[in-house]
Amino acid sequence: MPQREAEERHLALANHHIAEARKRICAQRLRIEELEAAGWNTRLERDFLALMLEVLHTMGTHRAQILDALTQLDVPVSSPHRGYRDDGMS
Repeated sequence: MPQREAEERHLALANHHIAEARKRICAQRLRIEELEAAGWNTRLERDFLALMLEVLHTMGTHRAQILDALTQLDVPVSSPHRGYRDDGMS
């Protein structure tokens, strides 16, 4: 599989994972609100939410790396003779 296609597939998967993580984070926040409204201690749930947010941040960093790799694929490879002048003056 060509490199660009592989990176595009990785990007699509990363986007999917980020979207799913955001949904789960929203659900966790709602759960915390409901538990607190009912008078429950939510320390563990809040700790878990903090962990979920850290993982989301890591996912975003990984997505940025994939985008950077895609950008690098668009940069033309410089000539191995860059800076060489063919007029005998090099």
